[in-house]
Amino acid sequence: MNESFYELYKSMRDMVADFWGCDKDLSEPFINFIESTKRNCDHYDTKSHDYLRRWQNERFLLFRFHKGGLDESMETVQVIKSFEQLIIIVTEWWDSPLSKISIKPYAYDDRIQWDTQLVMIHVGESSYPVGYLNKKPEWSITDYE
Repeated sequence: MNESFYELYKSMRDMVADFWGCDKDLSEPFINFIESTKRNCDHYDTKSHDYLRRWQNERFLLFRFHKGGLDESMETVQVIKSFEQLIIIVTEWWDSPLSKISIKPYAYDDRIQWDTQLVMIHVGESSYPVGYLNKKPEWSITDYE
């Protein structure tokens, strides 16, 4: 299990335990807990899904690559803690040297409750969309230029 997923899992686990009033020991991840949580959310109306998405978006800065449809793109979601981490993720994906990375407001995506920010890479005079953030980062990108 990768570190970003485990961190996201731990926070979701704590939130779900609080939300549903669980008193189980949820200290270690196990697939049955994840599946039972999904079943609980499916059992209730879609507002529960919205609540979980809003909670996740408020708590984490998330990055996903720009690829295919929404489902395919959402499979690449990672928790971002700093601009340096974003640079590492993007440069590992892009094999050539970059001039810079920029972040621009894009649009609100009601399907996933993301106040989407477009992440662009710049190579020479050209720029390309590489992915999206779920909200505006707390850190300023100008601090790193």
